[in-house]
Amino acid sequence: MRNRIALAGILVTGVLALSISCGLLPTPTPEERPPTPTATEDAGPRPTTRPTLDPGTGMISGHLSYPSEWIPPLRVVAFDVNTMVAVETLDTQENDSFYTLTLPVGTYYVVAYTMDGALAGGYSQAVLCGLTVACNDHSLVAVQVLANLSVPDIDPGDWYAPPGTFPPMP
Repeated sequence: MRNRIALAGILVTGVLALSISCGLLPTPTPEERPPTPTATEDAGPRPTTRPTLDPGTGMISGHLSYPSEWIPPLRVVAFDVNTMVAVETLDTQENDSFYTLTLPVGTYYVVAYTMDGALAGGYSQAVLCGLTVACNDHSLVAVQVLANLSVPDIDPGDWYAPPGTFPPMP
């Protein structure tokens, strides 16, 4: 069916072009033609595209939480798993519930801290387990970042790990 419609469209376009070039239909004058936008004119809505990342970078994103009725300002940190160096940090505002970090290709641990560094919530095995009482593995989960890809649902919500389980806030 699509092929027939496409063929019919080509046929009609060809007949119109042939009719105009043979003088069977009048050629539109410049005043009758629709204006063509110039580079400085607005040509109307343009398709939107996803922002492209620099080559060699990707993104990690997730939801923020805190064991309270509100979420305090947090510092979200991505640590290189090999060096434990903080590669990227993001400071959030009170009640921000989502974050995104743009990172070089690599493997990372993600931890959120209260701004005074006193409490930390990590993306750990306990998060993957569901944060129930039975979830007692608080080891951080390594997140691999690949070029031009986004890794969603990396939620640093394990606020129940014993003190010192996660690296100190940088």
